[in-house]
Amino acid sequence: MGYESHWTGQVRIEPALTWGEIKNNPRSPGLQDLKLRLDEHTEDTLTGQVRIITAAVIEPLTSGPFNGYDVETELQALVEAHPAHEFTGAIEARPVDPDGTPWRYIVQGRKVVRQEQLTAWPGEDADQVEQARRIAVALEQENAHLTVQVERVRAWATSHEYRWLHELLDGYGTRGGHL
Repeated sequence: MGYESHWTGQVRIEPALTWGEIKNNPRSPGLQDLKLRLDEHTEDTLTGQVRIITAAVIEPLTSGPFNGYDVETELQALVEAHPAHEFTGAIEARPVDPDGTPWRYIVQGRKVVRQEQLTAWPGEDADQVEQARRIAVALEQENAHLTVQVERVRAWATSHEYRWLHELLDGYGTRGGHL
């Protein structure tokens, strides 16, 4: 994100943050690139009127272009600071540079994930692009599974008798190759 982008979108908070959660939570981060949209109303009580302030939406700081270096970090910090709340939606970036690739930050569960926009070339249909994306995800998952398996074997082969296995896993004895 070394250049400026136009930021749009919003992340909804359910239930809305209360004033105490907004103002007094030491784990809630200070915000530079995002802002909480404050909703304010007055309620009548037996002792007078009470001003109620809540926040049910996170949005970009401004609609004008800015670099947004901290959008992902700030959004993740807000999600982590408020575990009793659900966060849904996305904050999108459209680079000022016409050759820049748009992306967005979406909340998946309790994790903020960056997603790049997919482009379909003329003649390709959305099904082919989606199939390619599913294959890429499956390969990433298989790679993660194999990495875990290699680490399990490495942990198992701790004695001197299995030094050859450690050397094989570390790339020795494979004539320059690595596992």
